[in-house]
Amino acid sequence: MSKENQPATTLQDIKKHARQLSKERGVKYMEGLNLAAKAGGYQNWNHAFNMFRAVVDVKCSFKWYAQRSRHFWERVGHLQIRVTPLFGISEEVLQRLVFEIPEFLIGSEAAGDQDEHFRIDSAYFHRVTSAGYFRESQHTKRSVLSFHLVDNQWHATIFDYGTKLTQEEMEGEIRNALTTHIKKIVKDHLNNTLDDYRVLPEDLHEEMVGICGPAARDYAASFSL
Repeated sequence: MSKENQPATTLQDIKKHARQLSKERGVKYMEGLNLAAKAGGYQNWNHAFNMFRAVVDVKCSFKWYAQRSRHFWERVGHLQIRVTPLFGISEEVLQRLVFEIPEFLIGSEAAGDQDEHFRIDSAYFHRVTSAGYFRESQHTKRSVLSFHLVDNQWHATIFDYGTKLTQEEMEGEIRNALTTHIKKIVKDHLNNTLDDYRVLPEDLHEEMVGICGPAARDYAASFSL
């Protein structure tokens, strides 16, 4: 792939290419930035800058249970996520976005021997189960992967199905997967490339929050991390 149409992965890539173009073509640096941004797949420099800029802050907090319940031995902890909009998106729209729970599998997909060694699963009041917006796993026997935020928060339970990872390693995988996914969905929305099923209509969202919002808020108020 030539430099002229190679996707940029950082703003520094664009700046480096801009300096090169400015020198080669004898244009001003700002024009070089716009040319380099277009070569990287963006409309212009301002578009690239806005897309790379942090649009939300995602904070993951974990609470690991000191003892496992004999009735639910696999249930080992709780996860709380707070998402704070920083740029370009309102809190109202943020609550309507439909996210998807990452799955944590080991084994070979090609060989068909993948297993779920641990899981995170939404509290019921965050689940999106409406037709057209509902998403389920293609790998494991579970019902709902789709979820939405309530008051910028999401709560989930952590289940251990025999993982060999430490709690710290599990935290790292969960944090990386969720942070990457949430930021991507928000940026795709800002870039007008998000699928329609990823945004709940206002009336449907109001209905969902009207039913499940009080339980979500009571739970969030009673849970301290």
